[in-house]
Amino acid sequence: MRPELVDEIHLDGDEEDEAIQRLFTPELLAKINAAGADIAAGNFATLEQVDARIAATRAEWIAANNP
Repeated sequence: MRPELVDEIHLDGDEEDEAIQRLFTPELLAKINAAGADIAAGNFATLEQVDARIAATRAEWIAANNP
């Protein structure tokens, strides 16, 4: 981790901070925590598995965000 990068993020006030905080839903936090636990348990993915998951996530995002 590189905590010094946090110093480079400049928010334009409480409204923007609130918008960012809303992105971290309980469901997203659960996914993040599950991924962290999986990594801590020594479970890793191959590059091919990572590429496949990124492609799937991208397709889900496009489907959900294109009218």
